[in-house]
Amino acid sequence: MKKLFVLLLLAAATHVSAQQLQVYISDLSCTPTNIRATPGGKIVDQLPVGTFATTLVDSPKNGWWRISDAQYVSSDGNANTVVDLHGSTTGYWIHSSVLVVSTVDDTTVRIYKAPSTKAAVVYTIKYATELRPLDLRRGNAKTQTGWVKVATIDGKITGWVQAKYID
Repeated sequence: MKKLFVLLLLAAATHVSAQQLQVYISDLSCTPTNIRATPGGKIVDQLPVGTFATTLVDSPKNGWWRISDAQYVSSDGNANTVVDLHGSTTGYWIHSSVLVVSTVDDTTVRIYKAPSTKAAVVYTIKYATELRPLDLRRGNAKTQTGWVKVATIDGKITGWVQAKYID
């Protein structure tokens, strides 16, 4: 129960900017979370088993996200600690299967087939639903509305959510 509470607290700290997505790391595999030098490349660092953390990511590529600032924020439920990553000169990458974002707002959030409110709605979700981030589209100059491609945790539903509904 404490683990779920900490994850929800970390989810409340996530956000989307024009170029980056703040996510929390949720690796339930009981093994260290690998950080790689390139997508699918050499392991250069690891998060210890059971680490609850948030990080900024960008540049999604074939299921991998680049860690924007070469660091993550670890939380033990009482305090937050900034941890710098080491071992790569080419960047740091983490797989989307261990990343989670959460929806916000106390209204129903729609998942669209394409990144447009004119696209078909494939699913509606409720407040504070966890989703896996798959891709990121910046808003255009006219609307400023960015989009995040997401999948439900079970992987059964995939689509696009307006970034303003990702917390």
